[in-house]
Amino acid sequence: MQISENQDNYDAKHILLGESQAAFNYLDRLLFTVFEMAGLAEQTEFKSQSQQMILKLVDFWEATIFRLPIRQTSGPHNHLTLQRYLKAGHGLLSSLASFDLDEAEFLRLGCDYVNLLYAHAHGIHYYLKQSSGHDVPFPNLGALYVKTEGPLPCFATSPEHLRDCAGGGDFLVLSLEKQRDKKYAEYIARGHKSILHKSFPLALQHFEKAIKIKTTAEALTLAGWAHGFLGQFEQARNYCLKAISNNPDYGPPYNDLGTYLFKEGRIDESMQWFTLAKRAPIYDNREFPYINAARVYLARGEYELAVAEFTKAQMLAPFNTEIAGTLEKLRALVDKNKNKLHSVPISPEGPELCP
Repeated sequence: MQISENQDNYDAKHILLGESQAAFNYLDRLLFTVFEMAGLAEQTEFKSQSQQMILKLVDFWEATIFRLPIRQTSGPHNHLTLQRYLKAGHGLLSSLASFDLDEAEFLRLGCDYVNLLYAHAHGIHYYLKQSSGHDVPFPNLGALYVKTEGPLPCFATSPEHLRDCAGGGDFLVLSLEKQRDKKYAEYIARGHKSILHKSFPLALQHFEKAIKIKTTAEALTLAGWAHGFLGQFEQARNYCLKAISNNPDYGPPYNDLGTYLFKEGRIDESMQWFTLAKRAPIYDNREFPYINAARVYLARGEYELAVAEFTKAQMLAPFNTEIAGTLEKLRALVDKNKNKLHSVPISPEGPELCP
């Protein structure tokens, strides 16, 4: 019994190090995206979150390992500064694993550290979605569990949970699956990064590599998205149809397909796809098809119906100032003079940025 328990502790320790790396990767993806999006890193809310993260990390290591105080850099912090603290923490945990420490105590300390990372990742992820509508893939569950439900899950682990994973006979299979999922997520993230930098052919390559690893409605939609940016609307529409066939409940390809038709001048035909997108069960950015339906009504000159669609979009995305601004202008012009409505700037335009 003692041998089995020691082996489970040993295996759990190595699983924990993998989860520490996964937590680091997830948080670093979030930080990279925030700093890539213009202006997000300068907001007071994010500055406060990043400062608190460094304070908590330093407090954690001072309380558990060091007796000497750790010097903290004063803000403002950039991505490399925050990344340095994360790398140092993961490196320290990896180094401790090589010492002959009490396994149970190491698991407790390591889980506390991993959970601290995920707590801060949860706050930054929520800020990113609320401020920009942009998203970052969640970590694979692996040896994690969902600690809290809500608009976004908060992930965590525990020594008991790690031991259960280590003792399970199928954990090697899960680990291989996790590696495949990790590679898929990396290509998806690289594709998003390439889109942000307007490197659309490179983005398409990344999304196609993700499809080869795991064919999902998400990856198929993203490949179509890249084709759309390249003006290749027929290929873009074909990828959307493949995505819908892969998962009919996934909303973004319906919306994107309608958008490509709209750009091609097939305005009436596009509306049926926006309607289907509204009904799709799986859709994070549910306001997009309402925005695009409003664009159809504007093109038809049905301005009051356009106002109704923008109003629904605003209810779904109350923090989107661009929708609010467009709706305010549109309402004012409806009240004043319908003949001037052709000058209203319609935004956002095109397929969604975060399927």
